[in-house]
Amino acid sequence: MATSEGIETTNDVKTPKSNKNPKKPFVGMDFSSIEEAQDFYQDYGREKGFTIHKRSSYKTAKGKELSRVLFTCSCQGVHKPKPNSNEQPNKIKRNTSTIKTDCKASMFLALDPKNRTWYVRSFVDDHNHAMVTSSKRVLMRSNRYMHPAAKSLAEAFNKEKLRVGKRIFDSEDLLVKHASKIYTRYAFDKVLSEFNASLHFLSEVLENDGNQFTFKVSSRGDKKEEFVVTMNQVTKEGACGCQMFEFCGLPCRHLHHILVLRFYAEEIPSHFILKRWMKDPNRAEVIDSNGLVLHAENVGTDAIQISHYCRRSTELAYLLGKSKEAYNVAIDLLNHAFEEVRQIDNVELQRENTDELHLESCGSVPITTMGDPRVTQAKGRPRDEKGKPLVVAGACRYKSGIEKSQAKKKPRTCQTCNVVGHDSRNCGKRKALQLNIANKNPDVNECAIDLAQDGAEIALAISNT
Repeated sequence: MATSEGIETTNDVKTPKSNKNPKKPFVGMDFSSIEEAQDFYQDYGREKGFTIHKRSSYKTAKGKELSRVLFTCSCQGVHKPKPNSNEQPNKIKRNTSTIKTDCKASMFLALDPKNRTWYVRSFVDDHNHAMVTSSKRVLMRSNRYMHPAAKSLAEAFNKEKLRVGKRIFDSEDLLVKHASKIYTRYAFDKVLSEFNASLHFLSEVLENDGNQFTFKVSSRGDKKEEFVVTMNQVTKEGACGCQMFEFCGLPCRHLHHILVLRFYAEEIPSHFILKRWMKDPNRAEVIDSNGLVLHAENVGTDAIQISHYCRRSTELAYLLGKSKEAYNVAIDLLNHAFEEVRQIDNVELQRENTDELHLESCGSVPITTMGDPRVTQAKGRPRDEKGKPLVVAGACRYKSGIEKSQAKKKPRTCQTCNVVGHDSRNCGKRKALQLNIANKNPDVNECAIDLAQDGAEIALAISNT
């Protein structure tokens, strides 16, 4: 055996005596078939965090028999984009990623022609990429396993273009199997979750009165959870302090714990199964004359009885056309059936009339007279029949806030002459002062002088008043 750059090779088929059940491939390890070697290397990669694939195989020069097989890591090789001559230069390319990192990890098998077994000729365990974490290994391709029987069944359904609507569930617990048959998928997932959680609880007997037991069910973890459960050992009727069944209609984990671990129940009691969580809650049943149960979905019992009678009558009518004697027998039986059904119908009518008379004789219910609602005074002024505001003597319209503020406003006072009734813009004294200034300054234009004279005249008129 020679070793070079992390690669171990051998030319013989000797298997070491130690490591009878190795978890890692080694040079010289032999297998009875290629499939066995592939499963072993795949299990090793699943445990370590990488996937494998068959890279290549070689045949002998004399015949078509395989002589060598190479298994490599899925990250082996380098991604080479294919050139496309028809690709547009301005086209936006998708940013796709690849797992190819040119990883050199591999396991090379060779056939021993004497023993007709396969042995590991070389093994490389050097990876140049990160391994898949334990929390994400369930998403690896090697974990996508389906049982051969289930796989063949699914292939048969796909071949016949039939829809697989039921989930295959396998469990050793009888109570869980019973739940998978009666509950819908959504309800079963809830029940299964509560059942699995019930295994992490402990229970102790608080009271025992014959067949009536009272238990204290508590959790094992750090977060303490305690509830009191009462249940009858014979009838399996009981209640839990969490009241999950009263609110959701599904048995809680505490009830599951008592049913399975205390009373060893193999099925969920019928009083803990509500019809709304069952698979066929709207299916009606009718038992025919032969004792067969007829089912119909989303149809009431009356409708399915009529449909069943029509079908049987059609079959009977087809048989009557072959014999006159059979026709006479059927007509006699039909007339007799009419008489019996008419009598039953009369009894039902009398019963209905009796019930109505009984209800009337129980007494009359006092009739309460409902009056008109009370009229309240709306906001605003009173209005007449036409909807217009009603005019009242001595009343005036409502003033706005601006009008009210102006009514209470004080008269103006001039800041120049301190006279009430005008402001400084209309003050005559101010205009006179401006006129004197204009006379002293000859450069003042005539417009300013006229303005000052007008102001003096206004001031004189104000003073006279």
